[in-house]
Amino acid sequence: MKKWPFDQNENVAALTTKNVMQNNYPVLAVTHYYDDDSWGFYCGTTDDPEDYMVVSMKEITDLDSTLFTISYLKPGMGAGRKNLESEWETFKEEQDAD
Repeated sequence: MKKWPFDQNENVAALTTKNVMQNNYPVLAVTHYYDDDSWGFYCGTTDDPEDYMVVSMKEITDLDSTLFTISYLKPGMGAGRKNLESEWETFKEEQDAD
């Protein structure tokens, strides 16, 4: 069995959107949050908290195996792509000032 590559276990909660999970929208934006080391996997079509949902890391990677290619992202980093055929482009997230 291949080793799980993320720094969070398969059963750890991650954020995504209802559009990703229920309407088959592609994940186009990923955030590895600096403050709590959690992950978010988004379609980029909504930022309404009512549209968010919590899933396991395994659920989201079962839906989109290309996410394994960015499992190396450190907390405070993100990645985005234009569509499913595009390469992931990584970046450092801006930190909120205290």
